Amino acid sequence: MKRQRPEQIIHQAIVAHLRARLPAGWLYWHTPNGGRRGRVEGAIFKALGVRAGIPDLFVYGEGRLYGIEVKAPGGSLTPAQHETIDALVKQGCPVIVAKSADFAMDGLKALGVPLKGRAM
Repeated sequence: MKRQRPEQIIHQAIVAHLRARLPAGWLYWHTPNGGRRGRVEGAIFKALGVRAGIPDLFVYGEGRLYGIEVKAPGGSLTPAQHETIDALVKQGCPVIVAKSADFAMDGLKALGVPLKGRAM
């Protein structure tokens, strides 16, 4: 069995929290931009609108959109992530850079997302 990367473990923990704690009707999703692609497939994706630096997760409810960029402890944002996050924030979409599920949930609560229950 393949060993999971620390970032993947954090990402899955955040998804488990979102699944259990978001109110009914709220949405969350992961945009699968990562992974290795060949030159042709990369060009196709770029032509379809794939953008480098998109946060790992989005949460949407009550007309508001929130981004979550997941980083393993010691990880840092790429230049494309900085650029995209800055553009999202300027348009009113707050983005949390989370190195743990607890940090992500605390950040969402601080932004006014009405999470149910407590940390798992």
